[in-house]
Amino acid sequence: MRHLVEYLRESAIKRLKDYSPIDYACPSSVEAEIFRDLRKRGIIRDSDMDDALKESVTNIARKSYNQVLMGYPPDHVGMPEYLAYAIKNKVLSKAEIDKIKFDHGENAETFVQIYGKEDLISWLRERVLNAPIDGMLDRCEFIPCADGGPCTACC
Repeated sequence: MRHLVEYLRESAIKRLKDYSPIDYACPSSVEAEIFRDLRKRGIIRDSDMDDALKESVTNIARKSYNQVLMGYPPDHVGMPEYLAYAIKNKVLSKAEIDKIKFDHGENAETFVQIYGKEDLISWLRERVLNAPIDGMLDRCEFIPCADGGPCTACC
């Protein structure tokens, strides 16, 4: 028989794997409290969270890559820092990277230098664990929406 602790751990990890850009931009303070408590009790570890967040970032990066294949410049996709993560961490193959049409004189290396965030996964983990108070628009980070305006759907 499985224990409740196992279900809690699996549910928390699944939730992190399913995170979207809006979840990262405006994380839930209630979820943050739950994640902090699970971590404090040893039910989830930072490495568990990091592995789940890597999967989430990779999935979002793949969506950004598909946008590039549809003609979007790489720096105009929803999350260019996630695309940079995928390039840097070899989530994308060389053949896939070769299909990217960089603009502004950039190439894969310079794109990563400009848009990459060295500590992206640990930064996201801390963001998830230390979310601002729910519903406070001024505390949510700006993320661009497809229409070019600010995304306020999360707040």
